[in-house]
Amino acid sequence: MTRSMKWMVLLIAMSLLVTSSAGCAKKEVAEPIEDLTQRYENVTRLTTDPANDSNPVWSPDGSKVLFKRSHSTYDGRILHYLGGYICVMDSDGRNMKNLIEGEDSFSTGLGTEVFFSRRMVRVVGNTLFFTKSIVEAREVEVGTEPFQVGYELWSISLDDGNLEKISECKPDLKDTERKLDLNSWSKDGKRAVLYALEETGHVWLNLVDGTWQWAEQAPSEAEVEPGHYPKAGIDAVYAEYIPHIWMWDVESGIVQRIISLPPWQMRIPFKGEIRWSPDGKRITLSDIEMVEGRAYEHVYAVDVESGEKEKLTSYPGVNNFPAWSPNGGKIMYLRSEVRDRLGFAVNPDIWVMNADGSNKRQLTDSPTSEDGWWSPDGKRIACLSYSPSLNSSYMFGGKHKYEDKTEIWVMNADGSNKQRLLSIPFPYGMILYELRWSPDGSKLAFVWKPNYRLAGTENPGTDIYLIDVPAN
Repeated sequence: MTRSMKWMVLLIAMSLLVTSSAGCAKKEVAEPIEDLTQRYENVTRLTTDPANDSNPVWSPDGSKVLFKRSHSTYDGRILHYLGGYICVMDSDGRNMKNLIEGEDSFSTGLGTEVFFSRRMVRVVGNTLFFTKSIVEAREVEVGTEPFQVGYELWSISLDDGNLEKISECKPDLKDTERKLDLNSWSKDGKRAVLYALEETGHVWLNLVDGTWQWAEQAPSEAEVEPGHYPKAGIDAVYAEYIPHIWMWDVESGIVQRIISLPPWQMRIPFKGEIRWSPDGKRITLSDIEMVEGRAYEHVYAVDVESGEKEKLTSYPGVNNFPAWSPNGGKIMYLRSEVRDRLGFAVNPDIWVMNADGSNKRQLTDSPTSEDGWWSPDGKRIACLSYSPSLNSSYMFGGKHKYEDKTEIWVMNADGSNKQRLLSIPFPYGMILYELRWSPDGSKLAFVWKPNYRLAGTENPGTDIYLIDVPAN
């Protein structure tokens, strides 16, 4: 399961899960809080709307913060999403306004981009660049269905709201290629990576011993036991897809296929997970390598001109979510020994390596799960840490522990001088997956959601906060 799927599920679970009034870290009986500034002096609240505010992105000069605002209702059983907007405000939270209508989806952003279900945004100076979906109806067995077939690139001025169409792309997709997704932009904004999945009609069998086996087709009804699991030691059956990666040149409008990855079960990269090198010559991604029936995930670099693919990691486990340092000399990534039954990496740690895969070094080693973000100058790394029990077992019915928490840390790029900036016990709420450095490296923007049961409301919104980062 990709990180986007994990955190989308996590956010939904946070809104729907019934939790008990467990104790907090400071008092024996938890007291709900709706505003972190009630308990923490080193944070600043930027948004106060009851909607879900998320995906903060700094303007290049640090004077503004763009974000996504989405609205939803809860009927006691299901969350219904009612739409949203891309908004902009001053970096102190004042002068907020809606810019363009957004998509109804959980997602997150990386670098100087905001990502939505079918829309991605870049900020350059006082201009916002965003994409619009091109959707066409296609014939299917039961009639017609809308399919994503391309994108338009538009710009809007943050000053006067002037709109202009810049470019358009429509890859030459096969009828069997589905789920087209614009994943990430090059640093100069001139090229973008797109991702599509091609159905093969075959399947992968996940056996009860954890190994995988390819099959031409799924087991027949006669081979399947009544209930949930098939016979013959098969735990689950997954349809097979071939991932195709495309590159869109904005200036010429040309769209060309870079590489096709080995067939495997459906996997859609987290938006921004396919990362461009700062010089725009390579992209990094994670992909599966099958060894004696075991599926290991590794980090690869792909030359965007030749399509040549180079494996950068060798650890027989989970290696994923590579992130280039600002100067392109190093790559940070997450490493874990195993995944749990539902596909979540178990307690991943932060590692770094040279851009060619050499000189691997572990930066974190703790029982918690971590993720990291490079500072703008590449000298420091911000880290989001969360307790092990705040994982899939918790989200799907497990119990959280008294001491569960999410924390924000910073450290030097070599792992030294670790400093904890914020620790929030889960009964208060949870920091969601987004830490965003200000351009000068003095602040981090993050998103926090109150514990809805303790807050006394069925679905409190998420809000955007800032925390100061001490000088190194």
